[in-house]
Amino acid sequence: MKSFFIVLLAVGLSGLASIGCDSEPKAQQTLSIPQNPAERQLADTLRVIEKRLAENPTDPQLYYVRGKIKLELGDTVQALADLEKAVNLEPDNEEYLYGNAELAYIRGKDQQALDYLKRAVAQKTQRPEAYHLMGNVYLLQKNYTQALANMDRAIDLDKTQPIFYLGKALIYRQMKQPQRAITFANYALERNKAFLKAAALAADIHLNEVYDPKEARRYVYYILEADSLHPVGHYYMGYVLYRQAAETGDRSLYKPLMNKAIEEYSQAIKADPTYNDARYQRGYLYQQLDKLDKATADYKAVLERNPQDARAAFQLGSLYEYYKDYSRALKYYRQALQAKPDFAEARQAIQELERNLPDKK
Repeated sequence: MKSFFIVLLAVGLSGLASIGCDSEPKAQQTLSIPQNPAERQLADTLRVIEKRLAENPTDPQLYYVRGKIKLELGDTVQALADLEKAVNLEPDNEEYLYGNAELAYIRGKDQQALDYLKRAVAQKTQRPEAYHLMGNVYLLQKNYTQALANMDRAIDLDKTQPIFYLGKALIYRQMKQPQRAITFANYALERNKAFLKAAALAADIHLNEVYDPKEARRYVYYILEADSLHPVGHYYMGYVLYRQAAETGDRSLYKPLMNKAIEEYSQAIKADPTYNDARYQRGYLYQQLDKLDKATADYKAVLERNPQDARAAFQLGSLYEYYKDYSRALKYYRQALQAKPDFAEARQAIQELERNLPDKK
């Protein structure tokens, strides 16, 4: 992420120029009790900024820097006020326009982000990240022509950044052109072999669109070579093994492959206990192997962390229907339908239970 080096030097905060700020807000922290050295340093910087603002309340750069620090500390309300103040004081400053666009994008205000970015482009900005962000906004709007054009502009300005090539890969995937998506994921990996998002995307496309588990495994190795404990690497290795089990014609290999897949999902959960997708997948494999108690436990754990997970609720409904516990089956089918109103299978399951077992509602 971009450092505050230039900004802080311009403000004149000697000795604090090495502080950086990511574009994504961290969890809310109490400023008066910083939780770690980095936050303490940010808090010290903030006090200097606020003193300067008291002396010069119309300096847009001071508001901009304070807004970025507030964003780093998780105070998006104050960050929004400060960044808007900066751009109101200096409407044509491309740095302030881009900072406001970033915050709008983070907040899900895509059109507002686009408006700020268009103003930045009107200043003939040479910031490749501005075009990259604009490409992402157009992708959300499904304007693929503009999305690709802006990603290309970002690449023209800086051909070294793997994230720009990943941006094109994501666009092509949404355009249902998986081979082109894989090509640009590969371009990203050529620039940084440890760029795990690109490897994960390529693995996912090979598993779900190209249907080539063997090739997917190659990309999973990129992830696990960079970090042998990475939960995403183990998740995708589990998925590779599951797909191989599902596609094998040799029944003697089916159960060993499924058990290996379960081991991989378990490794992912061990590395990240909040990894609901891995827990759901493990539960599903347990269910296929008739280990129903373990499947039930995994699905319930998923719902404890996310009651809106329609998949887990539906699977629990099907398990309780199998157990002939129709009251609980209906409860979970209804939970699935509430979480996903267009879930046709859940709606059908409810109708069949209510029609055939009216006294079991």
